[in-house]
Amino acid sequence: MYKNVTADEYKRYFNLENEYKIDGFIVYGAWDIEKYTQEMLQGVLGQGIEFSAQKLSSFLSDITEVTIGGKKYWFSVCYGSAKLSEYAHLACLFGARWMLHIGSTGALSKDIHALDIIIPTLSVSDDSVAKLYRSGYENSDLKNHLYSYFAKQNASVHRGVCLSIQAMMGETLDDIIQWDKEGYSCVDLESSTLMHVANYFKVPSASILYVSENLAHEETVLTASYEEQKHARSQIKRTIFNAVSEIIKNPPAW
Repeated sequence: MYKNVTADEYKRYFNLENEYKIDGFIVYGAWDIEKYTQEMLQGVLGQGIEFSAQKLSSFLSDITEVTIGGKKYWFSVCYGSAKLSEYAHLACLFGARWMLHIGSTGALSKDIHALDIIIPTLSVSDDSVAKLYRSGYENSDLKNHLYSYFAKQNASVHRGVCLSIQAMMGETLDDIIQWDKEGYSCVDLESSTLMHVANYFKVPSASILYVSENLAHEETVLTASYEEQKHARSQIKRTIFNAVSEIIKNPPAW
């Protein structure tokens, strides 16, 4: 079935060259594809990087292919897991050496604050992606690299286990309290999907999450503090985009 379809078969299906290869996959977890694609591209590539870019077509139309120094990178915006799991699967088949997720998260611990950064050591879920891509592989090189990068920038950065769910509006305060008791640091939508697919293919991956609200303090995107921190969130995202830019310009030898 689909899990056994080869890279060559998919290249033919998507009308890609036989030698088609990408070096990395960067996904932004957000809902407005056009808005956040531009924000990501400007934030990551507007750091003195010479590049060319084109949108892919058909099923791949939400991917912007960026070429830098002869290497291709996929940039995409995905909200939740379905499309992301398939893009990540294809990215791995097409040779991606690393995959990175950028997104927001709700903190579950009262010791973590809005505008902090979290680099999950692990992201878990009980959804179908986690089950179908389960593997015993784990690579922490990219995660450790990013944690060290932000620590050197004097950012308020944390490590922890992230819980990924697909039903944000179904969360209750009792859920938040229980998840905190179980040892989870934060909750998001996409981290588990990217990491499970990457681990299945033995590709280093990581997630960079900025805390948009502390759920343990009963903060949500509807509370006044969220709107008040809009400018500060932009600054934190700029710091995150700079980190991604540095990886592209100076890729570590994992």
